[in-house]
Amino acid sequence: MPYPHVRDLPPLHQQPQIQKSSANVQKAYSSIYNWQESVPPDSSENLSVPRTYARLLGYLILHAPTLNGQEFVAREINSANNNQDIYAALANQAIHLLMHCCALYCHASVKKEVGKLAWLRETDPACRLNDRLSERISGRDANYALSSNTLHSNSQTLHIMPRCKDFKLEFADKKIWSGSVWVFMAEYADINMFDLNEGLIDDPSNLIQLVSIFAELVDHLRMTLVPVRNQKNEWEIQPDEYTLWYDDAAEGALPRNYPAHSGSQITLKNHTPANPNTRSIPLPNPKYWALHAAATMTFQFSGAIQYLQHFTNHEEEDQDEFLDLNGSSCFVLHMKMDSAKISNTAKRAI
Repeated sequence: MPYPHVRDLPPLHQQPQIQKSSANVQKAYSSIYNWQESVPPDSSENLSVPRTYARLLGYLILHAPTLNGQEFVAREINSANNNQDIYAALANQAIHLLMHCCALYCHASVKKEVGKLAWLRETDPACRLNDRLSERISGRDANYALSSNTLHSNSQTLHIMPRCKDFKLEFADKKIWSGSVWVFMAEYADINMFDLNEGLIDDPSNLIQLVSIFAELVDHLRMTLVPVRNQKNEWEIQPDEYTLWYDDAAEGALPRNYPAHSGSQITLKNHTPANPNTRSIPLPNPKYWALHAAATMTFQFSGAIQYLQHFTNHEEEDQDEFLDLNGSSCFVLHMKMDSAKISNTAKRAI
């Protein structure tokens, strides 16, 4: 199996977290579990597409960053009334939304680049942080397990929520799609559009310094920091406490004798030298990591990571088979799902 983290959804009685949720969430999870069990299993070489879709919707519930996010996904699933075609369309849209929220990728808006992918860190000079800001982040994040203590060439300052052009709403042809991404982020993860729009995308709360291998893994949803929850209230995030998770295949790429491993507890602290003339630098916002963690776990455990890898490898052939690049979101428009199809029409820039 080329995707070692893929795991089928367990039944409801093996999910105490879901059993404590509302009747609507339990109904949605049971419906998706039943769909999973009704479709062909994965083969030794390939993942079953409908089974991948079923797992993706189930893990969206299981790893929801907020209680409202869990209810939000459950409402959309229940509105499908057990129609598997609608489930597939819903999963298809969710893949695109998660990619735009958390993966370092977007569609180019220049006409000559229609249908191609633009990697913003490489192609957009505006995405490069100024040296002063990078130095401040380096000072803040020094001396913890994921970073070096100085701004070495083996470290990078990374956006947790990517600095993606789709977050900007000044272009009329992007408003519907960009709006749907923001609605999803607000409903699913309690992240407000005004927290990140325009220059705030470069706020220190959305930046972290990581050694380069971790920065690459985060960009490709192969590593994340999972916020630690309060034991008495599972929806309350403990401030600045995380569990490190990364793809097992990345183990060999880590520096020798590296102290942090998947499953390690990570505490983020502000190491900025005390100086009355220096403004306090906020630590990364755990809401951003919570959404990134939900996307990473959902992609990895469902097997939908294969679609993200397809895009990031710039393999543009046959994209129509599983992703509609139209971008109109069933989440924000509550589209008539009974008529929705995985589009096979020509693509246009978002």
